[in-house]
Amino acid sequence: MTNNNNDYGYGYGNDCAYDDDLGLEKVVEILKDGGVVIAPTDTVYGFLADARNEAAVGRIFEIKKRSVEKVLPVFVKNIEMVKRYMKPFDQAQGIKVKKFLEAVWPGAVTVILGIKETKLLSSMVIQNRTVGVRVSAHPFIKKIFEQIDFPLAQSSVNIAGEEPVRSAVEAEKVFQNLEFQPDLIIDGGIITGSSSTVVDLSGGEPKILREGAMSKNQIFRLFRKAGLM
Repeated sequence: MTNNNNDYGYGYGNDCAYDDDLGLEKVVEILKDGGVVIAPTDTVYGFLADARNEAAVGRIFEIKKRSVEKVLPVFVKNIEMVKRYMKPFDQAQGIKVKKFLEAVWPGAVTVILGIKETKLLSSMVIQNRTVGVRVSAHPFIKKIFEQIDFPLAQSSVNIAGEEPVRSAVEAEKVFQNLEFQPDLIIDGGIITGSSSTVVDLSGGEPKILREGAMSKNQIFRLFRKAGLM
């Protein structure tokens, strides 16, 4: 894969808040064309790309210098989009899972679920026939999903092994002189959130794989409330 000519820095600055129609229009255009965008999320700044597009997702790995063995999670619009891509549960279990998802989404909880068919999404977001999915609470991500109908591969904005950036200014400094660059950076101000909590619901017993923005105690409480424990 090669580094495409891009509009790096477009929309950067005070004139591109996340309700800027021109900035949003450009983001949607880039994502539909297989590009990579840096945008604010409800946890940290994130790389975004069409999760169905192998080349687009691969560019995130190139830009971050990330090992392809470390698959990416995805943003989805809502639970209805989850149903299109993920394996259905039996009726009783499905009611419990839905109740849990409704309690944590939109929000900073990534949930690992089984995928219906591996050909539906990039291989770089699938591990052992499972995918980590979540619905973001950030208004800009919500606006993107008002105009697209596919999941977005996402990853924190950093070089692999380094701390995530907290602002668009920092992102520009990190990537501006590198071989591989994003096509667009959206300035959403300074973000000081925590990484998402990661929960595995792909097997029998629900598991917490990583504690993040939502504590283990909160998650266990919601597991019990949903009837999953």
